Amino acid sequence: FGASNELYTGAMSSDFVDMTFGQVAEICLIKLHILLIGVEVDNDIDSTGILFNPSPSIFRFSENTKGIFIAQNPQAVKSAAYYCYTCHEFATNHEISKCNCDKSKYHYGYRHSQTPDGSRNR
Repeated sequence: FGASNELYTGAMSSDFVDMTFGQVAEICLIKLHILLIGVEVDNDIDSTGILFNPSPSIFRFSENTKGIFIAQNPQAVKSAAYYCYTCHEFATNHEISKCNCDKSKYHYGYRHSQTPDGSRNR
């Protein structure tokens, strides 16, 4: 991550629901080549807050959580929204785009039940 990177916010895939910040940050760094540094969360009906590197005891990803990233461009951040474990398990970051599976949040709102290490977490 060099000087050409900028700060971005972006949507997160429904595959990340119920995962910890550390688990998702690892996927973003290793698989997507973007640095997740925090999240934007809803505090109540009219308020949002920002958490940087939140502890698993106070935060888990939920639907509509937005990530705060350091990345080279906004297109790189979109990979966090498009990530689908089933379709992109072996894809490189340049190959990750909106998938056509019926489990994608862009189709039916379904979230996958497998964590990145292959275990069932939900």
